[in-house]
Amino acid sequence: MAVDPLARRRGVGRALFAELEGVAARESIDQIALDTWHFNQGVQRFFAALGFSTHN
Repeated sequence: MAVDPLARRRGVGRALFAELEGVAARESIDQIALDTWHFNQGVQRFFAALGFSTHN
């Protein structure tokens, strides 16, 4: 998933994740795994703000 830099910080990412979580719930999917580069601190903070945790 990616959000255009011009659209960032406007709730687009949160809306996409809300939809993802809704689809997962409807499909009885109980885990969502995310992957990012170790140096991408911005997206890691975003994921943490959504309640996701880090697993190495």
